[in-house]
Amino acid sequence: MALVLSILLLILKIIGIILLVLLGLIVLIVCLVLFVPIRYRARVIYNDEDKLDYKVQVTYLLHAVSVILEKGKSLNIKIFGISLDKIKKKKAKDKKYDEDTAMFEEMSVQYNEEIKKIPEDYKEFKDNLQKEEELSFVGEDDAKTDQVPMEEVDDSSKDSEDKSSIENIVNKIKNVINKIKSIPGKIKNTFIGIKNKIKNIFTKIYGIIKKVSNGWSFIRDFLDKEENIKSLKLVKDEIIRLLKHVSPRKIKGHITFGFEDPSTTGQTLGIIYMITGGRVGSGVTKHLEINPDFEHEIKDVDVEVKGHLQIYVIVLIAYKLYKDKNLMDLIKNRRKHG
Repeated sequence: MALVLSILLLILKIIGIILLVLLGLIVLIVCLVLFVPIRYRARVIYNDEDKLDYKVQVTYLLHAVSVILEKGKSLNIKIFGISLDKIKKKKAKDKKYDEDTAMFEEMSVQYNEEIKKIPEDYKEFKDNLQKEEELSFVGEDDAKTDQVPMEEVDDSSKDSEDKSSIENIVNKIKNVINKIKSIPGKIKNTFIGIKNKIKNIFTKIYGIIKKVSNGWSFIRDFLDKEENIKSLKLVKDEIIRLLKHVSPRKIKGHITFGFEDPSTTGQTLGIIYMITGGRVGSGVTKHLEINPDFEHEIKDVDVEVKGHLQIYVIVLIAYKLYKDKNLMDLIKNRRKHG
């Protein structure tokens, strides 16, 4: 009895260890998905010759998974260094090999069947040839008795030509009369078509006006409620949070530009400083050089950006939005009522 209990305890212990290992693997996978960042890197090169070159690379788990997009090349996805394109090409090659093999096998079967039919076909061909020779001798005798004088043939052909020419003239006259009769109907159909098109245009304009008015009424009703404004503010704050998280952590390179009109150069410089918040040369843009040229027309850009995204941030944002009861009610109502 003690031996049986000890065996049972050992089995339970082994099962417990296996379950703990599986649980640990599940927790590890979840942590990897949530907390290991998805890194991205992009580089853009542009010069005076209007030559644009770019490369975008997204990696995950120390390049275990990578996605690469380059100018002039198709999207390349690699898993543990193995390109999916190679796998697809290998599958296509194997499929083509199987199709070619099946085709050659079918051709071989057909060839063997044709070889078997050759004696029968030869016998049939020989019989047909003999019959044709017999018929040819009979046809020569019949041809001698069925000769027609040339004068009779010529007269009959002339009569048929005269009749056909008269019939052609009559048919042409009838076609002209039918076309003249169909003109009023065509004019009427044209006016009806124009009328229907004008009607459809006004119907579409009315539908657009109705949709816009319904949209404005929905926005007005939406903003009249304080809880809706709070939900809208929550959505705005979470979107800004996500954009900050996804935005590049490092920008390096140089941007040298100049236009024929110096004012255009100044406006472009202002837009760049507005986008970067006036922090060019510090923080994220510490290694980025901006070189405006107010005297020459020049374009020379070589910029590289790096950043990352962590899934847990998206999960937290989605959870916050889901917990907002008013927002969920609005979404359900819109789905229900269209």
